[in-house]
Amino acid sequence: MSILFQHNINPTIKIIGSIIFCSTIIFLGCDTKKKDQQTQNMESASEASPSIDLKNRMIGKWVNVSLHVHMNSYNNSETDSTMLAEEGQWENILKIKPIETTYLENGTFRSVYIGLNDSIVGETSGQWEINEDSLILTIDGIRIAYKTELNNNRTTFTGFLDFDSDGQSDDLYSGIQEKVE
Repeated sequence: MSILFQHNINPTIKIIGSIIFCSTIIFLGCDTKKKDQQTQNMESASEASPSIDLKNRMIGKWVNVSLHVHMNSYNNSETDSTMLAEEGQWENILKIKPIETTYLENGTFRSVYIGLNDSIVGETSGQWEINEDSLILTIDGIRIAYKTELNNNRTTFTGFLDFDSDGQSDDLYSGIQEKVE
């Protein structure tokens, strides 16, 4: 599970950190070979950062392709339940068109649920962020983390949530979305 960080940093700590960073750069600048090597290492690290790459690749419009949800103690009973909508079966199983979700650069998202008659039957919106290999959605103050595996224009999201609305985030969700824009 990913660790979430607070981004509120004391301004004094920012200044001290900047001074330490600048002093380090000046010290290392005395030896040009070290400076060149450090610059190359920093550029390589930023290019290889999986969370930055994932964030950039998530921006755009995605549609659901399939989902598999295993609901533990369905509606707080002793019975488990599974919902499966494989690729090509979304509309037959769920009785709506595939959900369209748009992730914007400003960290917001919007999911639109469209009925089989092309009318909007629901919407969800909130904030999104990437932490390491996880997509974190915040909707009405509730945070849900999905391990994200991106492969070309498709991504698989896996995480625990309260799919059956029984008050417990004990339902294992795995869904595939495809980027369309």
